[in-house]
Amino acid sequence: MKKLRVGLVGFGFIGPHHLEAIRRTGLADVTTIATSSVAGTRAKAEQFGIAKSTRDPSLLDRSVRHYAALPGGHAEAWPDALRNLMRNILEFIADQRDPREADELSFPTFATGLRIARIVDAIAASARAGGKWKTIQP
Repeated sequence: MKKLRVGLVGFGFIGPHHLEAIRRTGLADVTTIATSSVAGTRAKAEQFGIAKSTRDPSLLDRSVRHYAALPGGHAEAWPDALRNLMRNILEFIADQRDPREADELSFPTFATGLRIARIVDAIAASARAGGKWKTIQP
């Protein structure tokens, strides 16, 4: 029987345990791991004898890519952002505070996200221009 080729998306504390369990079955080879850290991914791949590593799940084989919904660099940020927003909402409810009195850090808006995206674009443009300062779009 031909062995399956398996990729593990996320390789934190439990990752090595999943790897060992897959290897013990004898039915599959783990050929790739994907994590959010470039250096950490390579180091873990080498440590555990895994041929390929990536920090961007979109670079995984097309047959498994749909299991990794978040692009590289977002794996921690999006769940954290949602958790923080929910915490703020629940604190406002518990304290019987009026959400209309909140600042945009407590309840970010589309405009907040747009401003942050423009800052990130300016940072990227600055890096492409050799570190020259760039104007942030209003």
